[in-house]
Amino acid sequence: MLHATTFTDNSMDTTKRLILIPVRSFDVGKSRLAGISEANRRRLLTDLAQGVISELATISRRVVVTTSDEVEEWASALGCLTLTTSSPLNVALSEALEEYGSEGGYGVVMGDIALPSRSSLAAIVSKPTPIVTSDRLYIGTSILTIPTSERIDFKFGNGSFKSHLTEVIKHFGIAYAGSPTKETVDIDSFEDLLTLQGDKTLSPTERLRIETMIKLTSQGVRNDL
Repeated sequence: MLHATTFTDNSMDTTKRLILIPVRSFDVGKSRLAGISEANRRRLLTDLAQGVISELATISRRVVVTTSDEVEEWASALGCLTLTTSSPLNVALSEALEEYGSEGGYGVVMGDIALPSRSSLAAIVSKPTPIVTSDRLYIGTSILTIPTSERIDFKFGNGSFKSHLTEVIKHFGIAYAGSPTKETVDIDSFEDLLTLQGDKTLSPTERLRIETMIKLTSQGVRNDL
């Protein structure tokens, strides 16, 4: 059974919930954003990841999953648990569950969501029903939450939104499908930023954040901002 939903219910205790946050190396992440200087790339990736980590502050068990020792040190300084591994993402996420346990339920929040909000993330990760939210194109997965300790097979990669819905329904018989919103869209391309810029509901602070990211990633611009 599949339901679409908005996220307003924040009734479930998440003190034991484990949230995994994948963060790629600051040097090589966002390879699809061409023409960006090394300094701008690092600033973009750190700003994105720090925004997600900060807005998940109500979750005590935040685990940054990465292949980079630098990211591990950076995340530890922000108060996160970490797992550094050379494994592919889906395997790495399973390794993190083995390392830290999933008894209180678990979830994955991608570390490149541009405009996460504390209230929206709290509502999503506290839902008593599994949730899968999509990227802008309804192809990838930006957030996945499982309210029990039952493990699923992670399906991140091309077509992961549909694959995760199928996997979750197989295990639980139900899943909530989250449409892309400004609070849940992750940044995979320059077009993602332009689409967010056109959202008329942006607050002045949100608009400034998106416009700064556009300046950082403008195609062909190699100067540091």
